[in-house]
Amino acid sequence: MLPMVHPLKKGKTPKRDAAEPWEAGVSDLPKRVGYTVMFLRMTETEVRELAKHTPEIGRELQHIADALNAEANGLAKHVSE
Repeated sequence: MLPMVHPLKKGKTPKRDAAEPWEAGVSDLPKRVGYTVMFLRMTETEVRELAKHTPEIGRELQHIADALNAEANGLAKHVSE
């Protein structure tokens, strides 16, 4: 029987570059937070659309959308400071 080898490793440790999240510099932080704010706002919009089309859970979805909006606003304040 052949030994099991992980298909990504193939006996070698993959090289990591500086673009990987755990090695990113602090200077990337504002850009990453900006992307997070954008994601939160897009998600808020989609959740509000879902709330319009699903009245049985619309109130709960509106509450989630409000929380997403508050989180995005809080993060945006920290980036702009």
